[in-house]
Amino acid sequence: MASCASASTPWSDTKNSRKALTDVSNLVRPSEDVFYQELAEKRATVKRFLPILLRVIRFDSNAAARPLLEALQWLHERPDHDPPIAIVDKPWQRHVLRQDGRINERAFTFCTLDKLRVPSGVAMSS
Repeated sequence: MASCASASTPWSDTKNSRKALTDVSNLVRPSEDVFYQELAEKRATVKRFLPILLRVIRFDSNAAARPLLEALQWLHERPDHDPPIAIVDKPWQRHVLRQDGRINERAFTFCTLDKLRVPSGVAMSS
């Protein structure tokens, strides 16, 4: 039994242990993970199409989806104040709300676009 405990395993090496933990973290996600890393890889695409989308498509909403409409308007106008964060739900909070209290605008953009794909009472017209 003692010889088994002293045998070299992938876990006995700190470097391998860290890599294994990273691999597990990448494979196993909480059910509420919003796939932010995958979205972040699409940043260049979003940066190209979003201004056109917000200029060409007119959005309207019912009262329940008004926060999403306000978020879209903020993305279009980029005023000097922080974005309206009413649409930032729990899965998105860890990406959008920084530890220093500031807003991660890139994550806010992805959060807003994510909310567009869920039926919410927002209507589009061109």
